[in-house]
Amino acid sequence: MSIWQWRSTSAHSASMGSQVSLHDSSVDRSHSGTPEAGRRYNTLEHPRIIERHFGEAVRARWKLLRKLSGSGQLDVGPPDLVHVTGYDRYHQVQIGEHHYITGLDVSSEAMPIAYMNTLRLGRKHTEDEDDLVCTFCTVNLFSKVDVRIRFESERAFQVYAVDCGSDEQVQMSDGLWEETFVSGCIRSMVINSDRRRKVPGLIEYPIGAENGRSYSENVVFLLCKYLPRAKDTGVDLTVHTSVTSLQNYLADALLKFLSINPGLFTYAIECLQQLIEGDPANDFIYRLMQAKVAICSNSNELKAVQFLNSTVTRFLPNIAALHNRDLQNAIDLLNVQVGFLLQKEDYEFALPLAQKATSLVHDNFLSWEQLATCYIGLGQYDEALLAINCMPRLAQGTPGYAASMIDLIDSNYYKRPMSLGPTSDLYSVETNYISHSVPHSNHLALQTMIYGRTVMSRPSTAAGCIEEIWNGPCMKLGPIYGPDSFNLLAFVSPSENNAIKDRGVLQRNSSSTRLSGGDERVYSLLMDIVARIGWNRFLDIRARIFVMRSEHSTSPTVVPELKQKRLCEKWLDELFLNLYEDLRVSANSPLHTQDLQNSGLEWQLLGLTLLRTRYMDEAVACLRTSILVRFDVISAHKLLHLFLDGSLTTLDTDVILRLVVANAAYAARFYDWCQTLTILVLRRFCEVHPKDVIRSRIHGLYPPDTGILPLIDRFLDRLDFI
Repeated sequence: MSIWQWRSTSAHSASMGSQVSLHDSSVDRSHSGTPEAGRRYNTLEHPRIIERHFGEAVRARWKLLRKLSGSGQLDVGPPDLVHVTGYDRYHQVQIGEHHYITGLDVSSEAMPIAYMNTLRLGRKHTEDEDDLVCTFCTVNLFSKVDVRIRFESERAFQVYAVDCGSDEQVQMSDGLWEETFVSGCIRSMVINSDRRRKVPGLIEYPIGAENGRSYSENVVFLLCKYLPRAKDTGVDLTVHTSVTSLQNYLADALLKFLSINPGLFTYAIECLQQLIEGDPANDFIYRLMQAKVAICSNSNELKAVQFLNSTVTRFLPNIAALHNRDLQNAIDLLNVQVGFLLQKEDYEFALPLAQKATSLVHDNFLSWEQLATCYIGLGQYDEALLAINCMPRLAQGTPGYAASMIDLIDSNYYKRPMSLGPTSDLYSVETNYISHSVPHSNHLALQTMIYGRTVMSRPSTAAGCIEEIWNGPCMKLGPIYGPDSFNLLAFVSPSENNAIKDRGVLQRNSSSTRLSGGDERVYSLLMDIVARIGWNRFLDIRARIFVMRSEHSTSPTVVPELKQKRLCEKWLDELFLNLYEDLRVSANSPLHTQDLQNSGLEWQLLGLTLLRTRYMDEAVACLRTSILVRFDVISAHKLLHLFLDGSLTTLDTDVILRLVVANAAYAARFYDWCQTLTILVLRRFCEVHPKDVIRSRIHGLYPPDTGILPLIDRFLDRLDFI
């Protein structure tokens, strides 16, 4: 029996159940911004990754899904895959190409089919377009199935799903489609906010951004509705110790979605209240998220306190008598309370709650982190260091699927330009195929778009172009992605690395000294202490309370005074050494030397080191200088996050506006239409100045025909209802 299920009916009638309905694809309305974006931006210019062996992308994806599902490490899953089977009539060969995508509405087959039809119609008008066969794949995180759509035309397509663990075909249903939609929302929000997870050839569309408020409300409702199943989505083990009701990808996605759509915070609170009343079996989870949402809104503090009090009174009247299965819920609630109090810098009230959380469960990273923060705020640095020493160490590296995908792309398809520009690894037959399928292309233009076997077609000029960005760092550096994206060392030529004069700065930013996400958070706590009391006093406290492993292992007899000390964890001892080396490099940096000549890379590395050690003014100066020498998204992101944190008060408004616009242009060149950071920065400006004032200032910074302006206008227009 064939696994394909032929359908001759139109895809336009499909829907996502009672909450999010899909419209006929002929109607002038977008879903996740896709069709409308295609008309406005001409996003038919999509990336094309040319396969070495036909169909290998789909096979590699399935192999990866089986491996991850079998080990229980599916994470958010790989981005959705779009595979195109092309045919070169002249050479009579099939050619496989593919790209990745997030943000597409996968509540039914309708939008994937509309997208694939757009790809087909966007080819050069030749008879070859009739030979195109497209396959779309998206993984469902809840039922652990891979949903696939094989498309030949709007009335000839096949839809099926395969269980990731057993290879068995699964019948699609409204429930499975709804799960798949929620999975897609989670994947989009998580990947867009984390460069480590991105790969070349990825298109990122915003979830619901241009479909009106009601569509975005439906997204919020479904994310809230699935909270009782949130643990099924997993958690980033480089951020949290284990998955809980609040520490999971679904909860993270909901809060991130609300952060860029703050007008929906109140609606989310109301949705959760409806679910509390309609689903009493999961009352606690909804109430916990209701309190978290109210806190994150920054405008519902009174409600947040009320929600927390009512939840504690209702569910934790006697916390000591809780069963083991309820302890993690209690820890989540305590952590939310402590986090709220720390946000208010109320360390005295937060301390007993943080102590209770760590006494109930000993391996929760966030609980120990917040306890250490309480002690630091109260000036009890001995206790803070002891709390840090008790923290469980989080997983190192990046999520397994991301590392596997990046290895696959780097080894087979993508060649980093390394400051030199794109170079092609395509055979003449493949180049001929590309030249006949890419609209408005010519041979010379194609040579500036092909990175190995990955063709990065330029979006239309009106889709975010700043020529000096697109023809400069975009072409010379390419997309910045993966675990190496903490600086530019892995994206520039070896000669540029070797030209760095300060070898200490180079060593402090090499891959061998890179800190994991958890270690970075501990490092930040240690720097909080050093910034308050200085390095020498910090060393005195460390010597008073810890015996280092080197002392412990070399001492032939037990010295009485060592009995009063704690053994310092090895990983913490290594962090002390990292901190010392960073401080040494920062203190010895020749920043005030006249006529100091550094490359953009060296300025960036020095700025990142100074930023870690809290030399804020010097760090900002170095990162700005790095950008003046050569724009790079890493320095830009650091500066923009400092602006959002309120730490960047010395720069002129126009400087920051130029920075966010340049960053938006870089992202647009590589198909990022989601741009969470851009939205957050523009919104922060619009909280202080009228939106039209910000629009006018941006327009005044660039010539009227600059392609970035229509994109920025769309981002600003998006703020109207969110």
